[in-house]
Amino acid sequence: MVNNKNSLSILMIGLVVLLLSGCKSVGVGSGFEERLVSVIEMPTRSLSFTDAVVWLDNAQQGKRGVRFLQGEYALEAEDDDYWYFHAPSVIEMGVLEGGNVVAGKRMAGGLMLAKSPQATVAAGAYLDSEAERKIMVLKIGRDFLDLKGNKWLLSNSTE
Repeated sequence: MVNNKNSLSILMIGLVVLLLSGCKSVGVGSGFEERLVSVIEMPTRSLSFTDAVVWLDNAQQGKRGVRFLQGEYALEAEDDDYWYFHAPSVIEMGVLEGGNVVAGKRMAGGLMLAKSPQATVAAGAYLDSEAERKIMVLKIGRDFLDLKGNKWLLSNSTE
């Protein structure tokens, strides 16, 4: 019970930081989508969050949010549209009501990043399902790309 309260406190602090820092979603939103992926045996890329980043499913009245913890996310899989970078430990999922966190979980997963910079859904949060399946749980809009170089970095990119 103490760990759950600590997780909620950590998520709430992250949400406050989000609001104060001006990071926001464009409301692409949430929705579960199972995706078939190919496992990458020898990853050549990684994505690093220089600080924890919180993302809501809607900029005005977020009902769900995710917190990506600081650290290096290793490339673990890909599909035709996305690269899948696994979190060094967990991602934190939260449920909000009236701007307050009412539930949360720490889960295995990471960030999926669109291969095309023109993609409407530039990124997303995913949870692990099976080795060749990932579940997208939060879609992140193109404004996520504006944080590159400030909140996150992509190494060994072909850009």
